[in-house]
Amino acid sequence: MGELTNLTRTFEALIKGWHSERIQEIREKLGSYVLSIDGTYSFKDETLYIFRSYQQGLVLYAATAKMDDTAHFKPLLEKVLEMYGTPMAVISDMQPAIIEAVKNAIPDVPHQYCQFHFIRNAGHGSGL
Repeated sequence: MGELTNLTRTFEALIKGWHSERIQEIREKLGSYVLSIDGTYSFKDETLYIFRSYQQGLVLYAATAKMDDTAHFKPLLEKVLEMYGTPMAVISDMQPAIIEAVKNAIPDVPHQYCQFHFIRNAGHGSGL
């Protein structure tokens, strides 16, 4: 494995360990929140997804899943919802797996695309 893969897996393990011990404490302090989802790093066929509270910038969860595969991404989103409850809104990049999972898991929650990703993708002339 490469150095970036090792660092990604280490980061993921540290975040999961820290959160598993503090879920209730984080949830109480979090209150109503806007969920920010970003596929931050892709290697081979996996992406590291970071779930944050938009307001606080607090990393709520991090995990890898097959790149742009709704079946692999949806359980990650469901885990975040189980740990922290339903967000007021979601902000994400325009990955089809994220769009589909949010639409299916929390259909009544507003979902907005990150302006950076929207403008970048619009410049490429693609719909996504």
